[in-house]
Amino acid sequence: MAAVPKQKSMAIKSYKNQAQMLVKNYLLADPFAPYTSILGGILVCKVVYDLADLISNFYTKTYPSLTKIQRVDWNNRGISITHAISIFALSLYFIFWSDL
Repeated sequence: MAAVPKQKSMAIKSYKNQAQMLVKNYLLADPFAPYTSILGGILVCKVVYDLADLISNFYTKTYPSLTKIQRVDWNNRGISITHAISIFALSLYFIFWSDL
């Protein structure tokens, strides 16, 4: 493993300290935040999965002819697309309008 220059090493430690402070002061400040986040994420995934099934049944002609495994894969892709769009929107917010 190559030696890391001292300035780069200090920058990495600085970012690590900032990340630790962010987690300590914001994410873990409320003891219920991690649990509600996990349960909320599971609930949102279930809702998006069911909505993908409902919308696909209504708008896609070939969806009813898919096998059970293909339907599961299709609905999982709905979750993936929804996640990608939400992360994109959140990233835009952080880049352009947040003071982080």
